[in-house]
Formats: sequence, structure tokens, C-alpha cells
Amino acid sequence: MKRHFNLEDQGDIKDYLGINVEQMANGDLKLTQPHLIKQIVDELKLPLRSAGRSTPANSTKILQREEHAPSFDQRFNYRRAVGQLNFLEKSTRPDIA
Repeated sequence: MKRHFNLEDQGDIKDYLGINVEQMANGDLKLTQPHLIKQIVDELKLPLRSAGRSTPANSTKILQREEHAPSFDQRFNYRRAVGQLNFLEKSTRPDIA
């Protein structure tokens, strides 16, 4: 490889492109994205320590609009939040897919 590329060893990887990398005792790698998760929680204005939901969600339930629900108040960018959650589940959190 060194004949074709200029490579250098910079030691163990701890953080790469916003993904924290931790090597477990058994040799497995644990990938986390705490900064992205905090950014999503802050943008959605979710309370800290809010109760989680069981996953996966019921895939056979057909969602319908609530006729008497208040209109969306635009307190966050819906498309951005969905994109961030999609990126999160694709990179390190397949459990929220």
C-alpha cells in the first residue's frame, strides 16, 4: 500500500466525522453519535430524560390525520429533523429504523 499511497499511522481512532469509535474488551467496535443526538433533541425541543418508545413501531397501523388536532406550529424544521434521524439510523442506530 505504501508504494501507491502516502499513508501514516495516527494511532487509535476515537472520533471520525462526528462518530465516536470505542473498542470493546472483546474486540468489537462501538459506534455512537452523541453530538448529533444532542443536536436533534435540542432542535426538536424535547425534554431531557423523556420517556422512550418501544421499537420497532407497529408497521401494520395505518396513520391518519387527527381532524381536531392543532395545526403544526412550525417550531422546528420537519424535513431537517427527518433527515437527521434518517442519517443517524443509517450510520450508527439501526435500532431506530
